[in-house]
Amino acid sequence: MTTDTRGLDAITRRLESLERDNRRLRRILLIGLLVATGAAAAAQQVVIPTAAHVKTERITLVDGDNRTRAVLETPSVPEFDGNPVLTFYDNDGHRRVRLGINDAGPILQTFDEEDRVHDVF
Repeated sequence: MTTDTRGLDAITRRLESLERDNRRLRRILLIGLLVATGAAAAAQQVVIPTAAHVKTERITLVDGDNRTRAVLETPSVPEFDGNPVLTFYDNDGHRRVRLGINDAGPILQTFDEEDRVHDVF
């Protein structure tokens, strides 16, 4: 009977040791998972630089499919002579509306499907 009891005590101690090790490993795994998740979240954040002053001759706005939807520029064509112009494009990439100024004043133009200009103002 004492042999059975000693064997049972040894098994109980061994089981308790394994359970303790299992709890410790689960805590370590949880902490590691939290650290990895935090590192992945930090890596996902994109830092967008900001500036108080941006200088350029052309800004192109594109949609999710990288199609040009609007352009703000200072073209060097006689009609606008380097003055600012904002042009909007449809889904097919055709110019539809252009707003700008020149020495004579404001210009508002619309374009048909054949890219013919219609001065509105």
